[in-house]
Amino acid sequence: MNADMQYARAIPFLQIAYPAEIASGAMNAVLDASASHPLYEGVITPAPSIISYAWTQTAGPAVPLRGTSASVCAFDAPAVGVDTEVGFTLTVTDDEGLTAEGTVTVMVKAP
Repeated sequence: MNADMQYARAIPFLQIAYPAEIASGAMNAVLDASASHPLYEGVITPAPSIISYAWTQTAGPAVPLRGTSASVCAFDAPAVGVDTEVGFTLTVTDDEGLTAEGTVTVMVKAP
C-alpha cells in the first residue's frame, strides 16, 4: 500500500466451511472459518489480522464444542431419531475491534 493513501476499513469478511448434513452420532464434524479475513475497501489485507473467534451453539440438542475460541471448531453429532438441525454462530474480531457474525445450520440425519 502507498503510505500516502488512506484506506477505509470494512468489517471482517467471514467465510465458514461446514457440512450441510451429517449422520446421527457422527464424530468430529468440523466448522472451519480459517478463510475469514479483514478487508480494506474490498481488498484482502496483506496479512490476516483476525484476533479472536467465538463459536456458540444456537439451536438444536446441546453438543459439546471443541475449539470455541479457534478458527476451526468441531463437535460430535447427537444421536437423533428424526432429522434434527443444530445451529452455530461465529463472531470474529479483527485487530481494530471490528466484528462480523455468521450463523450456520447443520442437518443431523436420522438413521
